[in-house]
Amino acid sequence: MDVLSENKELEAALYAGVDYAVWLRHQSPKPLLPFMLFFNGGKISEVREVIGDKPDALFDEALQQLLYPFEQALMCVEARIQNGLEEDQDIILIKGFDNSATLGVMIGQKILGIESGQLFKRVGKPVLFSNKVPLPVYVGQTPIPYQLQPANIATQTVTEADGLTREVMYAGHVNASYLTYTLLQACKQLIGQQDAGFSGKINIHLVPGMPTIGDFEKFVLDDFITRIANLKATAQWEQLTARKIDIQFNYAS
Repeated sequence: MDVLSENKELEAALYAGVDYAVWLRHQSPKPLLPFMLFFNGGKISEVREVIGDKPDALFDEALQQLLYPFEQALMCVEARIQNGLEEDQDIILIKGFDNSATLGVMIGQKILGIESGQLFKRVGKPVLFSNKVPLPVYVGQTPIPYQLQPANIATQTVTEADGLTREVMYAGHVNASYLTYTLLQACKQLIGQQDAGFSGKINIHLVPGMPTIGDFEKFVLDDFITRIANLKATAQWEQLTARKIDIQFNYAS
């Protein structure tokens, strides 16, 4: 997505916001209920549904009534947009704010819902609509603002008895969505090399530093595997080698 090179903390929150909305929507034939996500320390600290006819006004009201400072806040709704001569497109719209700035952003992620009769899928990548969305209310910065730590990935290539190689990765981050974004780039590069000597096996060890693996985090990790499987580079490599990409996560105890 890389829409906010000057504010990586907000960008990481937006990754989580898109994933959270997709998680809520992927098995439902109905549009999303509007909701808000608040972040502190790089993690989701509160999820709040917003029910009413005017979600934008309710979003603003919720911020004004907030009793504690947030580091990042997201406002998520689903809408339909005109798509040229094609059918209207469902889209998840997210306004994102960081308490260090008076202006936030709005991004959109197109989706295809299961009500279409097809499998749920994201359509394309998130798109930046605006980077000048006014913050409805200033709530003050936290005493020690969170600074995003990189999702460092250590890799090791292991040669198997049959002469083929497998890739072992060690990775962890408090934000599962930001972690899988970083892993996605690493796996794209690995598979894109089209190496016939690669077995297709990728073992990813999640090191301490990951949050508790709940339903949302499990979805994010499973969805990452699906997205890798759907890459054009994956299809090309599998056709070249007649093997399958096989990604396994190992959770730290």
